[in-house]
Amino acid sequence: MAEMTQINVHNLLNIQVDEHFCAEPNWARHWADLQQMSPVSDAAGPVTLRLEHQSSLDRTGMRQLTEHVYCRPGAMLDTRYRVLVSRPEPNVLMLQSESFCFEWKEWAVQLGLLMGGATFIHCAAVERDGRAVIFPSWGGIGKTALVATLIREDGWRLLGDDFVIVTAESSCLGFPKPLVLYPYHRSMFPEAFAAGQGPRLPGGLNELATGVAARVKPVLRLAPSLLSFARNHNPQSRRVSASDVFGRENLAEQATPDKVIWLDRVAGIGAPELLAPDERLASRIMGSSISQWDPWCVAQVNTAMGAGIFEAEALYCGWVETIQRLLRSCTAGILHLPADLPIEDVPQAARMAINRLS
Repeated sequence: MAEMTQINVHNLLNIQVDEHFCAEPNWARHWADLQQMSPVSDAAGPVTLRLEHQSSLDRTGMRQLTEHVYCRPGAMLDTRYRVLVSRPEPNVLMLQSESFCFEWKEWAVQLGLLMGGATFIHCAAVERDGRAVIFPSWGGIGKTALVATLIREDGWRLLGDDFVIVTAESSCLGFPKPLVLYPYHRSMFPEAFAAGQGPRLPGGLNELATGVAARVKPVLRLAPSLLSFARNHNPQSRRVSASDVFGRENLAEQATPDKVIWLDRVAGIGAPELLAPDERLASRIMGSSISQWDPWCVAQVNTAMGAGIFEAEALYCGWVETIQRLLRSCTAGILHLPADLPIEDVPQAARMAINRLS
């Protein structure tokens, strides 16, 4: 039997990873800083996510539901991504796959958190004096520039620049995944670029490379080792650990939410505008978060519910209820940013919002 490596996610989720997957560089980097905060201990989380390698996946006794999807009570086989999803015990979610499928692995971590009553939200978040300010938003709005400025100039610490975890008790837990540096980050992180940690591809070729990658990825999926190599040598971006960029002393483990400020870029306005939250804010936060995972994997969770693997109450209902409790626990606002506002001006607009909500 393969040896399993343990990853502890704030005592909420215990991830057991097959030794065949542990050598995957991106996966190891993904969890390095978190494991300094949340080391493996005897106090295992209430839910276990088990990731196992299988040389082949057997669909004996399964009925084909749609193209690439087979099912039997308690299990679902995705032949497109070559992953078998099952629930062998009430508190165990198992993924068995022929290759290290990042798309399912990343989505499964969120599913495991939801099974335990917690959730990721897509945001930037900082902590100071035990209080957190959370900035949910879409991608590309300037979250990384925002947290970099608040940490370096205003004495905040990083909870996350892409995701944090919110618990059923509305505690905000740090999730310092590696920062993804693109060419436009050069002015924000000159030291990282000078040390060779920036992307190798010139910024002017980024759009072309994105189009090529979209066409090549389905082909590479047929050869998992090549896909892994391509991911780890992507010239468009580089992953750098948060501790290398900000220093481990500037990473926060947890905080009590104080403010939630939704960031959005809006065409036709000349200056940032801070608005009161509306009744759709929880749905906006959930929508921007769910869009961060692979659409195919997200869609298959509905089939998995039909197979009896997941309960809607724990997933969709529990997800939005956790966000609603978060919003009730603190002060919230909506910050509209001009669509053409330079990324380096986003931190000043955020400071304005923080001060006005005080």
